[in-house]
Amino acid sequence: MLGIGVRLPLLARVANSRYPAPLRTFWQRVRADSGTMIYMDGATAAYRATLAVSPSLLTTASAYKAGVIYSVLPTDGSGDFAVVRAGTTAYTQNPDGTWRPAAANEPRYTYENGVPAILVEASGQNLALRSEGFDVSGTWIPTSQGLGSVPIVTPNYTTSPDGLNNGFRLQSNLNGGTTSNDRSWLVQNISSAQTNTAQSVYAKLNSSGTAVFSVANNDGALVTLTSTDWVRVATIRTGASANPSFRIGLVGVSGASNTIDISIWGAQLETGSVATSYIKTTTAAETRNADVISKTGASALIGQTEGTIYVTTDIQLINTLGCIISINNEEDETNQDIVTSIRLFRDNQNKITTYTSDSVGFETKQGAAVTSAVILIEMSYSASRIVVKVNGLTYLDFVPTIYPIKTLDIVRIGSRFNQRSLGAFYNGSISNLYLK
Repeated sequence: MLGIGVRLPLLARVANSRYPAPLRTFWQRVRADSGTMIYMDGATAAYRATLAVSPSLLTTASAYKAGVIYSVLPTDGSGDFAVVRAGTTAYTQNPDGTWRPAAANEPRYTYENGVPAILVEASGQNLALRSEGFDVSGTWIPTSQGLGSVPIVTPNYTTSPDGLNNGFRLQSNLNGGTTSNDRSWLVQNISSAQTNTAQSVYAKLNSSGTAVFSVANNDGALVTLTSTDWVRVATIRTGASANPSFRIGLVGVSGASNTIDISIWGAQLETGSVATSYIKTTTAAETRNADVISKTGASALIGQTEGTIYVTTDIQLINTLGCIISINNEEDETNQDIVTSIRLFRDNQNKITTYTSDSVGFETKQGAAVTSAVILIEMSYSASRIVVKVNGLTYLDFVPTIYPIKTLDIVRIGSRFNQRSLGAFYNGSISNLYLK
């Protein structure tokens, strides 16, 4: 069975003998396994770009099925990654930009200008109820104070980011009110105290212009909307909130609009300092499980005494610790021992960090904060020298004092194993990964 995003001309191009044999094999293997090909052009570009380095493992955001991300190389499929994520509360993006629920263990993707990347996230929980039901009495409360009017909420007003006609229209008016006591917004009281929260909602203007309004937790934090296309807007509240209150609409603080006419969909309030991918709720909070992506038994694909890791990733500049890629000793994981590993992290200041460990201890090194969200990281490693380049420029260059002495045989994308448990899950996306 052919997957979405496949056009008949592509079949002809792949079948053409001028197509490189490894790519024809990749295509045929995905088809034979009833996989879904979403971006053969990406696999082609990555393969041709890496010909000079002859990678042992090449993985792109090109093809998948439930539980599997197909690797372009090696051609026999021994480099395919396993994907584990229980439940169906996670969302994945379609090539047309709409979002849909992902099946259990289905790899997830996000698209930028039609180009996919593998979406990798930690677990998360949406505490806001009725995330798509802003007219549900007793959950979302249309509230007016001071000079503000009761907001008008119209259901099924427009096509939403999930492709259904369930986007809501929200009209709020302060009637000239300019104090924090002048309010015209939707309010949902959250039942449990929280520390550090991210509030988000998909929104768009119903006509051209600008809307400055609140998407807030117990305050008047503002977002600016200038598009008649759906965008996700978010704010972060730092510190304790004993009685969280999710607010969407207008309050008369400096800079806020006097009136807004917008569409909204997919409200989310979650703990942490970043808005993660959407989690739909109805009558109760819902949890999205972490994306666990790994390749075991990979010792033949990993440079042992020396090697190179290449990864193209969107680190999102979110100041949150996350492991981009980890190469470990599988026996250590099984025995829940100190893990022999080589790892690349994004730290909580957006610095790329190396981590090497063995049975003695570990060593970390980091450079300056990066300022570009989408970056190519190249890490060459050996016991005598480790060099990290970011977008082709030397970022770190040092002699390691601790270096793995056991066989490296498991590759993890977006997480690391560290003495008894998985952790440091990455919130970001990865377009290409290859090892040599």
